Amino acid sequence: MKALALFDGPGLAVDLGCGSGIDTLELLRQGWRVVAIDSEPQALAWLERAVPPAWQARLEMRQAMFEAIELPACDLVNASASLPFCAPAHFDLFWGKIVMVLGRNGRFAGHFFGDRDGWSDNPQMTFHTAGQVQTLLADFEIEWLEEKEYEQERPGGEWKHWHLFEVVARKRS
Repeated sequence: MKALALFDGPGLAVDLGCGSGIDTLELLRQGWRVVAIDSEPQALAWLERAVPPAWQARLEMRQAMFEAIELPACDLVNASASLPFCAPAHFDLFWGKIVMVLGRNGRFAGHFFGDRDGWSDNPQMTFHTAGQVQTLLADFEIEWLEEKEYEQERPGGEWKHWHLFEVVARKRS
């Protein structure tokens, strides 16, 4: 995780859409306290089994949909490939919550799916242009922003066109 090297030490992170827990486990390994959030109970069950006993006191797990989420004030919001799954009708309010819970110098690290992504015709998902990503990050100093576009084979042999923006940004105020 690129963002972790930018902090002086561990703090509190929120891992949105924690999924299989790869990022949550790395955060815990590096000494962070983590609130791991996912809408899928099986993802949280897997994560619970994967966390070593010595780290469990620093982990809080919550099952919630993005539109119903309550976020704690934190140092880092991590959203690896999860934000696009917030329905467009809820995205602006949800993004506002993310901005609000990050204190000064808090960081957002995550992905926005671009408007040329292979799933961009899905009306239940949220996609952004490069200009829209810049607007979303208006309250941040962008430390890393990379636009990527590529083809990748998915499980089952299906190919997908990916268009995403990878971001690490520090909140100004």
